Amino acid sequence: MTPVAPNSKEQYATHLPALHLRRNLGWNFLITAQASTLRGSTREVILRSRLVEVLLTRRYEYKSQWYPLSPSGIEQIVRELSALSLAEGLVPANARLYGRLALGITVTEFMPDGKKYAYVPTAIAEGVRQFAKQKAAESAKAEREAKRAARLAARPRDKTK
Repeated sequence: MTPVAPNSKEQYATHLPALHLRRNLGWNFLITAQASTLRGSTREVILRSRLVEVLLTRRYEYKSQWYPLSPSGIEQIVRELSALSLAEGLVPANARLYGRLALGITVTEFMPDGKKYAYVPTAIAEGVRQFAKQKAAESAKAEREAKRAARLAARPRDKTK
């Protein structure tokens, strides 16, 4: 018997392990058709509807009270993340996007007391990951409930009365 060498093609060496890791962290895999639908066009990189959905759940603290992001604050974040120039190339644009996700984007909010408040939501990526994990848990729960219902429906019924 001859020893079989591991498959060293890039897809098997890097892509599939990365996909499995993301699934284990709670990310959902989107097929190309789903991603294209959510993007709206091939020029759009960010899944805007998903980003807005996550940002609607975010809160910030101001004078010991928690406030949701305003629609204009959400729009500021979406605009900052989607307005990347590729003039310098893909690698610098990717580095700028990573910096915005990891370090945060300054958002100006107008508070009920009439003052402006500059809020920097850090780690937007962490919020996106938490949202994906929550959606995966909801999906798994629905799947378990469906399996349970199918088992109950498949049980033989007692016909002696």
